[in-house]
Amino acid sequence: MSVRLFLSKRPEYPATRPVAVVLAVRRHRTSRLWVSTPFRVAPREWSEAHERLKPTAPGAAEINGTLARLRAHAETLLAGGASDDELRARLKRLLPGSLQGRPGIRLASGTGSHH
Repeated sequence: MSVRLFLSKRPEYPATRPVAVVLAVRRHRTSRLWVSTPFRVAPREWSEAHERLKPTAPGAAEINGTLARLRAHAETLLAGGASDDELRARLKRLLPGSLQGRPGIRLASGTGSHH
């Protein structure tokens, strides 16, 4: 079981094109829950190693704080045995207002691409 943050980017995208920050909850090898956040960042401003915005990126402190809270909550729910539906609903409520009530979370099965 794990929770990761990554950018939903494609190789053909330029490093300056803002892309979505996605939270992936992985229960086991073939089951992942993806949470698309309202944050769009340029890949050059993202630290893949630390799974957060670089400190010099605009709004980094606020965005990183929100992402850290979202990740911690997902880890707690996962450790507590929450169902996929419960994870989906509880994480959706934590997202900033721009995604409330919109389908920002989807369940993916298999080990395919995250796009």
